[in-house]
Amino acid sequence: MAAALFLNGSAARAEDLTDYGDEPLILEPVVQGFNLSDYAYVYVKNGKEYISLPQMSAYLGLKYKIDGNMITAQMADDEDATIIIDMAQRTVTAYGSISSFAADEMTVIDGTVFFAADFYIRLLKMQIKIDKLNMQMTLDREKDFPTTAKLKAEKKRGKGSYNFQQDSFSNYEFDNRWFGEPVVDITLGKGWGRSNDTGKSFNSDAYSVNLAMIAGGLDVNTYIYGDSYSDRNPRVRISGSRTFLDEPENKFNLKTLKAGDISGLSSSYFADASYGRGAAVSSFKNLVMSANKTIDITGPLLDGWQVELYWNEQLVGYRQNGVNGQYNFPNMPVSYGLNTFKLVFYGPYGETRTEYERYYSGTSPVKKGEFGYTAAAYQPYRYLIEDNEPFEYEGKDTPIIDLTGYYGATDNLTLMGGFTQTPDADTGIETQHFGMAGAQYAIKGSSIQYNLEQNLDTQEFGHHAEWQGDVYIGTVYAGYDKFNNIHSPVSFYGDEYLDEQFEARLSGMLPWRVPYYLSWRQGTLESDQTSFNNMTARLSKQLINGLNLTLEDNYYDYAHSEKPYNTVRGGAYKWWGNFSSETWLTYETSPESRFTEFSTRLDWRTGRNTYLSGKYTRNLIEDMDYFSFSGGQVFPFGGLTATLEVDRDFNISSYLTYNISFAKTPDRMGIITSANSKLSDTGTMYVKLADESGNPLEGIGLNANGLEKEVYTDENGVAVLTDLQTYEKTILNVDTETLLDIALQPKNEEKKLVLRPGTVRTVAIPFIHRGAVEGKLANDDNIRMFGYQVTAFDYAGKEQGMTFADVDGFFILDSIPYGTYKIIVSKDGHELAELQDVKIDDVSVYIQDEIKLDTRAAAFFAENDSEKQLLQHEEEHERGFNHQEYRNNDFPIDIPQAVNEPGENIQPIKIEEIEGDIFARADAPVFDSVASVQSYARYMSFAETEKDIFNTGGEDGDAAAVLGDLSRNPALQELIKP
Repeated sequence: MAAALFLNGSAARAEDLTDYGDEPLILEPVVQGFNLSDYAYVYVKNGKEYISLPQMSAYLGLKYKIDGNMITAQMADDEDATIIIDMAQRTVTAYGSISSFAADEMTVIDGTVFFAADFYIRLLKMQIKIDKLNMQMTLDREKDFPTTAKLKAEKKRGKGSYNFQQDSFSNYEFDNRWFGEPVVDITLGKGWGRSNDTGKSFNSDAYSVNLAMIAGGLDVNTYIYGDSYSDRNPRVRISGSRTFLDEPENKFNLKTLKAGDISGLSSSYFADASYGRGAAVSSFKNLVMSANKTIDITGPLLDGWQVELYWNEQLVGYRQNGVNGQYNFPNMPVSYGLNTFKLVFYGPYGETRTEYERYYSGTSPVKKGEFGYTAAAYQPYRYLIEDNEPFEYEGKDTPIIDLTGYYGATDNLTLMGGFTQTPDADTGIETQHFGMAGAQYAIKGSSIQYNLEQNLDTQEFGHHAEWQGDVYIGTVYAGYDKFNNIHSPVSFYGDEYLDEQFEARLSGMLPWRVPYYLSWRQGTLESDQTSFNNMTARLSKQLINGLNLTLEDNYYDYAHSEKPYNTVRGGAYKWWGNFSSETWLTYETSPESRFTEFSTRLDWRTGRNTYLSGKYTRNLIEDMDYFSFSGGQVFPFGGLTATLEVDRDFNISSYLTYNISFAKTPDRMGIITSANSKLSDTGTMYVKLADESGNPLEGIGLNANGLEKEVYTDENGVAVLTDLQTYEKTILNVDTETLLDIALQPKNEEKKLVLRPGTVRTVAIPFIHRGAVEGKLANDDNIRMFGYQVTAFDYAGKEQGMTFADVDGFFILDSIPYGTYKIIVSKDGHELAELQDVKIDDVSVYIQDEIKLDTRAAAFFAENDSEKQLLQHEEEHERGFNHQEYRNNDFPIDIPQAVNEPGENIQPIKIEEIEGDIFARADAPVFDSVASVQSYARYMSFAETEKDIFNTGGEDGDAAAVLGDLSRNPALQELIKP
């Protein structure tokens, strides 16, 4: 690029850095309010600030190309509006008009183009403010720059006011198999107990089998279970599901699909989460229609495991053991925008695991012009196989049909409508039909929503309005419902219908980073206009050294209760090393004032193999003490957990559980077993590591997000990673510090994957030996070597590595696979040097000699036209062309300030064409630099002398005096003066 700047009469002048002071201004760029993680170098001369074109293009989203004297540029978001800058004529063609710029508005410093700040301001209609005191450079304009448009979109999305579905998975590898080998989970349990009050003993047992696999492209799960209470008769649940996150999206914009025995439907307007047999589809992954919807966080939980729940880093669900193999955190609130629920699992053998569930609420779920939908059809409380079910559903078999559609009128305005057919919420027998229409408008970090509801059977209308968003003190939700006898499922409270209700929630962070949560709900019953009030307030604080303190108040004023009920709970969590403890104290303030319960628990965990726990509970109302002990151990044949509970009256219960999961080894006959994991519900990777010769690599550490600690490869180079989240972003990392051979490196240190449940994903990570090549570019002119590119090519012509030399010419090309390469040095698209047969066979290879650069190629042959002109004049010389006639003409040269004493750094100069130019012929070459004059003299050999007329110390000492008698040309005499 830079070499081409001085051809064809360019107005660009190469400047000496000393003209700009000793050091440039080093400023932090702030682009339309966004601080960029970079530093801008700004040179100041004669009161003007000069900013380099490469840096400004990066900050503003300006794409450009330099070809000769011409710069062609476009903004990244408006490629049709082309800007053409002619550096020779100093003109700008932009927006349909041509204008000129002054000579001092552009300069070239060490081969890099700089424009004055005034030039950018005028050309791009922007503002530039240089704040020398705070060392900042502020860039702004009325319209967003392409760079800040992207940053603002990400910020808006974080606030929830942009399309939340654009959580890109474009760089992740998917498992799109249609069929996969099954995995099996087996759990067996045996219980014994004795009641000291009755003197009787009892026995119990239970079993469960999970069979999961990929079948027909779906994640199919068959769950079979039974217990002694139902004569061990098997009960069955069968489901198939799939989450589609591939990009580009499928033509139906389908994100989630569930079929069979489905549950956990949380995106319905009129119905809360339910279950049954049927199917559900959605164009969203995790959408909660509105923050007035609470959600149930549920999932599988093996015996011996415990789980606690955090909402936006606030502890909201205290540790539980789960019931019937499931954990359940019901009626969890959501707030405006992104809601991150963190589940922390504690295993029976000392392991811990973290999973994240993300839900969006109150945000525009679709962009402008897009459609979105959720649809479900199922028979509630029914199953595909109902043999041996202990309870029978007495309602009608009329299915629930629920449809909701969304349309983005603008990026901020979403229109919505829906239809629901559902059983009567009171009796569960009569079928009702409802319709809904509404709109949601997102503005300034919040959203306003209104919905008109109608019972299509009775023609009664209801109304719902809400506001939610980010305010100065936190995240707020406020909603009001006037039901007007529509008798919808969401208007059913306890065992009666509501006439109206108001709900408000506020969560955020107090000073000293103390999270808080407040909620208040007030409603009026339809039957007798009796009101009720519920309120919850919570403060929690994570202190140093693993200590978490929580204070919570719960107030309930039920509609028909004589006095309100209020309790205050205080809790403390403490973690240190392998130990953790949890203590709670509950105090009742109404209807009585008394302490009601005290409990404390102590855990000890070591690795993933052993777990011990003890808990003491004191019921202060009943004056009773309870003790429980549990422990677990992983053995080669499976995992065992045992629990013993006893009270002060020696009523005893105990339970022993055995569990194991297994799957076929993907690449050979063998079985993968796990006593820690439930392979049917979590993601599993079978990772193989080998070098370029196929030799397995043992002892290499691997980790993936969510795992407690690294897993190491065995003697076969294989590691199995389990307990990974499914349909989320999983990043598999190689711990390169565990590599004994420092030249051995993975082709990619990380793999980005999306895992599926109920299958084992084979992941191969090839390793190769890599080395580095170091060297230095010759810098005879002692300039700052901006923009010199060093590239290694294999002999198939494929690029294997590229870097830029530093300002002193040093470079390091690292992570190059072992082999023999061609090293090419180039600048601005021009090849300046080429090294053949550079062999990399060690961690580091150093090129001993400085790499000489072909400056002639950069200065003279940058333009094909100039080369053609040279060849034409060579041919004329060979034919005896008479140049003597030009001896008596002057050769006009404008001597620049950049040319100093002979032997010093010679910079390219400007040569203007005027009348009397001795080459004023149509086919004459154009000289634009000292180097080009040198090159012409070298090739034409008009005279012979041992003295280089430019005295550059180069190897061209036989270059002749140019164009005959130099004594008649004072300008050239100045150049060659001793």
